[in-house]
Amino acid sequence: MSLSVDFSNVTKTITRKKTRINVLCKSTFSFSPGEVSVLLGRNGSGKTTILRLICGLSKPDSGKIKVGNYDTIQDFRRVCGLLIEGTRGFYPRLTVRENITYFSSIRNNGISRNIDEHIKKCGLKEYSNVLGLDLSRGYQQRLSLALATVHLPRILLLDEPSLALDESGIDIVKMILDEGLNNNLTTIITTNDLNFAKSISSNTLYVNEINGL
Repeated sequence: MSLSVDFSNVTKTITRKKTRINVLCKSTFSFSPGEVSVLLGRNGSGKTTILRLICGLSKPDSGKIKVGNYDTIQDFRRVCGLLIEGTRGFYPRLTVRENITYFSSIRNNGISRNIDEHIKKCGLKEYSNVLGLDLSRGYQQRLSLALATVHLPRILLLDEPSLALDESGIDIVKMILDEGLNNNLTTIITTNDLNFAKSISSNTLYVNEINGL
């Protein structure tokens, strides 16, 4: 099942340090399956806000956002993989294996991965029995990526996925993205790293251009 994401006449304003920022202003655009779409823009331009709008963590001021044929956010979240920068997407006092096993069970959408293979693929085999809080920042990022993809989502929302990763970690991100392309996923990524964006993107959107600024 392929899922497109369609924004129709969407307006969204956020407030930072008492300053109102127009992230979107009556904006209409789409994200298609089988593409890696990259959102580029300056810090504070609203890249993360767009991901939060898609997954229902934030609501538009006006307009409509449609994801496939899903009528409710609850149903959609079962097939969504999400990584939001600045949030801890794992339980720090559970091990890597315990985290992955738990999130696989609660996000089960009728499809499951082999846990051992997924741990190995995400470069976490040597750390499978290490608590989340004891991992380095880079390996915490790998764990967050593993949790976002363990349930074989149909749409993948990754906020700054290369953050804190070394070269081998970035290779894992690219492998995950290639897998998504092969399975016709709708993948949407934010980044400030232009070189990384060029190496992965089949569709680049500049947030200020979406907004018409």
